[in-house]
Amino acid sequence: MIKKVFHLPPHTNIHKSNLNFEPTSWEKYFDHKDGILIGDNKFNVYTKGILGPVLFFIHGGGFSGLSWALLVEDLSKLIDCRYISMDLRGHGETQTMDDLDLSIETLTKDVLGVLTYLFSATNTNIILVGHSMGGGVAAHVAEEGVSQSIDFIKGIILVDVVEGTAIDALSGMQSYLRSRPKSFDSVTKAIEWSVKNGQIKNVDSAKVSVPGELKKINYSSPEYAEFSNSHKHSNPAGKYSSIPENCELDDVHMFPAIQKPTEDSTKSVYVWRAQLDKSGKFWEGWFKGLSKMFINLPIPKLLILAGVDHLDKELTIAQMQGKFQMVILSRCGHSVHEDLPDEVAGVVASFLAKHKMVVLANPNMASFEPTC
Repeated sequence: MIKKVFHLPPHTNIHKSNLNFEPTSWEKYFDHKDGILIGDNKFNVYTKGILGPVLFFIHGGGFSGLSWALLVEDLSKLIDCRYISMDLRGHGETQTMDDLDLSIETLTKDVLGVLTYLFSATNTNIILVGHSMGGGVAAHVAEEGVSQSIDFIKGIILVDVVEGTAIDALSGMQSYLRSRPKSFDSVTKAIEWSVKNGQIKNVDSAKVSVPGELKKINYSSPEYAEFSNSHKHSNPAGKYSSIPENCELDDVHMFPAIQKPTEDSTKSVYVWRAQLDKSGKFWEGWFKGLSKMFINLPIPKLLILAGVDHLDKELTIAQMQGKFQMVILSRCGHSVHEDLPDEVAGVVASFLAKHKMVVLANPNMASFEPTC
């Protein structure tokens, strides 16, 4: 494992008073947003940088490509790379013929299609970075690349995803989905809920990433009627307005009753873009066989976790044998790269420099110190 080796300025701490939850545009963090047309599907990607190898980011279930925004910003201060963050099907601004098909096979095919479209005619080194479900997709993409002799995938980084732990957690996934608000009066309210409920602990990250998790629908539209009918029995509270001012931030997650209906003062509502509640049949496939697949990949590998208790037996043995590098970061939730982008950036930059994939902007800032 590696200790934190870079010391970038931390981002906003959620315990500061007078928090501002107004959304931040993607343009603050990325240079371009493009739609890549493959067949009848249009995949949305965010890009930054023009030099160096490509860090290709794959987000987790329910998130979007914008969840990597702050990490990209911090990495760009440390190393010269090209950064590409993709919205998977059913997420963000990507539009496909079947947004509900979130099978690992389809997601893998989608990512390979985008990579082939962008890089098949170039000699480019690509490092895959995947969080949670996106980590499972990244591992399948890397394995598929190996089997097809696609040699531009040079490394893989998984963020807080372990096969055994992930599969064990799936039993509580539907309960979580039922407990969260189904709609919001505004994007600002969604950001507020995500931070104060502990889904994302970093306000700056929530302000840019949460908007990518939502879509706006009009009350008068057939889509809203369908949405209303599908949720009227699952969560009577339905809409989220605000958290009581006298509620401690660290305790908000204990109070699901804060989801209160508000007056219909507008003609639209914001709902979750990804329909995860309809994708349950695919969940186990995202993670099944992941540990063995990751260990056997013949490329440099890094695993970043939010806690040592997340590690399963197979990975523990392989890590002790030196088959991959591992870093444990504390003071964060499941969205490690959003909660602690500065620390994750340091770890990623050091890993890439160690394997001679990049040159550090300031080599004196880095050191590789083993930890227990």
